[in-house]
Amino acid sequence: MVYYVNDSDGDTIVFDDDMNEIERCTPACGSAIWFDSRKLHTATVPQHHKNRIVINFMFEIEENK
Repeated sequence: MVYYVNDSDGDTIVFDDDMNEIERCTPACGSAIWFDSRKLHTATVPQHHKNRIVINFMFEIEENK
């Protein structure tokens, strides 16, 4: 999960295995994007804001046994 601390440009882009864009999220303060971190993803460089501040989280989900 990527949590956006501030409003900014500099989208987060997630790709499928064929390098097709499957999700794009523009940073907005207090919002987040949740995706499988094994998917190829990237951030773009902000053009109109000085900072792009994010907090990255990696979760491991265990199945109930």
